[in-house]
Amino acid sequence: MYQALEISKIIQTIDRLSTRINDCFPESGIKGVCVELLQCARGLSQKI
Repeated sequence: MYQALEISKIIQTIDRLSTRINDCFPESGIKGVCVELLQCARGLSQKI
């Protein structure tokens, strides 16, 4: 069972997902959601 989340792995996953979404759906609004989520995760990693 997992006891903790690794922020570096979360950032890596969001980054990969963002790239895939951009490649498949470049005009989609969900791309912006991923960018915002990535910024939040990176900001959080600096606070931890």
